[in-house]
Amino acid sequence: MSFALGIRERIAARPRRWLAVLASITVLLGAAAPFTRWDANPELLTIEGSPELATYRDYLQRFGSDELIIVAIEGPALLEPAGLATIRELTDAFAAIDDVEDVASLDTAYDVDFGPFGPFASPLVPDDLNEAPEPAELLARVHALPLTKDGLLDAAGTTTALTIKPDTNSLGGEARAIQGSVLAGVEAVLERPEFSELDAHLAGSPVFNRELERLNTRDNARFTPLAVAIVAVLLAFALRQFGAVALAMVCVGGTLAWVRGAMTLADVPFTTTTSLLPPLLMVLAVSVSVHVLARYQRKRAAGLGKKDAVDATLDAVLVPASLTALTTAVGFASLSVSPIPSVQTFGVFAALGVLAAFLLGGVALPAWLHLVPLAPRNRVAGDRLDRALIAVAGAARRRAPLVLGSAALVVAVALVFVPQLRVSTHDGEFFPDDHALNRAYDVIESGLAGVTPLELIVSSAQPNGIRTPEALQVLAELQDFLAAQPETIRGVSIADWLDVARRAIEPDRSAGSAWSENEIERAAFVLGAVSSRDLPYWVRDEWSTARISSRSVALDSEQNAALLARIEAFADDRVAAHPDLDVEVTGLVPVFAGMEEYLLESQIFSFSLALIAVFLVFVGLFRSVSWAALAMVPNVAPIVLTLGVMGASGIPLDVVTVMVASVNLGIVVDDTIHMIHAFRAARAEGLGDGEAMERSVRRTGRAVVFTSFVLSLGFISLAFSDFQPTAHFGALTALTVSLALLADLALLPALIARFGMAERSAKAVLREEPV
Repeated sequence: MSFALGIRERIAARPRRWLAVLASITVLLGAAAPFTRWDANPELLTIEGSPELATYRDYLQRFGSDELIIVAIEGPALLEPAGLATIRELTDAFAAIDDVEDVASLDTAYDVDFGPFGPFASPLVPDDLNEAPEPAELLARVHALPLTKDGLLDAAGTTTALTIKPDTNSLGGEARAIQGSVLAGVEAVLERPEFSELDAHLAGSPVFNRELERLNTRDNARFTPLAVAIVAVLLAFALRQFGAVALAMVCVGGTLAWVRGAMTLADVPFTTTTSLLPPLLMVLAVSVSVHVLARYQRKRAAGLGKKDAVDATLDAVLVPASLTALTTAVGFASLSVSPIPSVQTFGVFAALGVLAAFLLGGVALPAWLHLVPLAPRNRVAGDRLDRALIAVAGAARRRAPLVLGSAALVVAVALVFVPQLRVSTHDGEFFPDDHALNRAYDVIESGLAGVTPLELIVSSAQPNGIRTPEALQVLAELQDFLAAQPETIRGVSIADWLDVARRAIEPDRSAGSAWSENEIERAAFVLGAVSSRDLPYWVRDEWSTARISSRSVALDSEQNAALLARIEAFADDRVAAHPDLDVEVTGLVPVFAGMEEYLLESQIFSFSLALIAVFLVFVGLFRSVSWAALAMVPNVAPIVLTLGVMGASGIPLDVVTVMVASVNLGIVVDDTIHMIHAFRAARAEGLGDGEAMERSVRRTGRAVVFTSFVLSLGFISLAFSDFQPTAHFGALTALTVSLALLADLALLPALIARFGMAERSAKAVLREEPV
């Protein structure tokens, strides 16, 4: 009571000062709000400090980025002179784009041959296209050459790939900008009149990142106004007074300004995860304002003057509002312990948004009402909504055993499905089935190779350690193993290049036969003469580090983990007899597989932390462990049901839905606090349990219902997003909020009727006059 009284008196004494301070902060942050940048950097979605990420960064520094743009072209006559001419023109056009390091295509592929003047690169497609081999012969040559047999041309010769490598060697913002610029150049080439009729498909991580940015930017532009409209309409129904609706919307806009402005000033970008903040905070900001304005309207309708109405409103609302802000902020802040940077950022700025909503709705709004009061509004006697809510709560109290038994049964069924929760960052599950990127994946993965880069780094402790028969044998065996896996292609390594050079020296020598030291030296010399520009792509550090560049089809978490386990076990077995050699698996496959491993751990840990923190807040609020435990039930049960729905329906935990439990716990505790606080206040006034529950519902029920409706409809709008993690998050959160409303109106009264303890002291709660 001293807290509420102190704040109330300070607001009443200096309303203009409070308004000036909070308005100044809002205006300053609002000026920066429109400039929050977007960043699709995959590093923001990975596990900071993970060994997988450290290995990947080291790989990037040595060999450059493996984030390639793949252009798949379909056509029945690709190997005819006209088709080859088109491929050549495309290759030249892509190579001319700024910041393109290399383009691999049928037109750049070559074999090694010997002529009168020594070894030379013999292109598969001759300069004079009229002299090109017959399509069947060219197809056979492409599939016979180790350097081109995988991923360049499908078995029928009707789909080919052009692979563009942007000139980057990092994961930072500069790399993203270069990749974006190259991708824009690729699309501009494909839009030229001579290429516009091609059946072309784009894939690769730069395309994926661009689609994430495009969809999330579009979602913000689409769903933020929709959320505004939903909030405004529901506020009109809840408050039925233009001035009250306008004030609530100002608080909502101010909350968004605080968060987006702070993100801009801190140079924190929108990501796949943090792009959810605007619609989330918009609907959350309504809660405080609705409770304040609804209670203020009741007090004015009861005949209180403007100052007394504000004071009485703050006496009734400030304590539960501050505690709901605390519990919600705790739920969000628990995400800051996640090892995923984007989830950490979401937790921190969501907590900031909750603080802003409390200050604007719980402090600035009452200060404004002191200065510019709303006109009294006659309240309709015997409001049907109030009567309906009281009837529901009363029925739940009278049939407490039935309500509790039914709830326990439903939760038990949900718990059966919770262990079926799966973790996935499968690219194909991020977009609708008919999305262009998914169609590109289907074309490339069915006819050419995987899209996701998978790299194996074979290193030796000795200089020139790769130029040994043992090392080349290990490379070849690893490639053969990759070829035998249904998820990967054989890939290419320096062993293939050396083998091509050796066959040029000794045409009768069979591919893959054992090496001698002398043969390796001769083949390396030939490669140095013919393709010195390409060698650094395959071998580094004085021939002590080599790469096998493979690709994987898009996989979910379990499939990724199983594939990597098989590769690592085979690699360990092959290098066991060669202590100077070491094999590391890297690329985006293990990086995201490592992230998937942490997602479930992050979900469990952050939710557990939020659960403990919210329970402790309840203990502090109710000064009773028993009441705190009772209050947790209607908040935890809806989350368990939602997780059960995820397990039963196959909705995976990903970088967005991993936050469902922690975020929803922070959201749904608000209404429980308001209802229990009002119930205990009524009990402290001497009312029995039944009358106290009726008083609690009458005082808080309308605000609880309308804030839940705002939250549910605001989040359900996200379910129409084309970005599936966002759609799932919106639908699941709307489901949780709806279940939590039912729990507060039915399960909570049943729990109180069955387990509620009589108040030992009226001093523990805030008294207020009945309405």
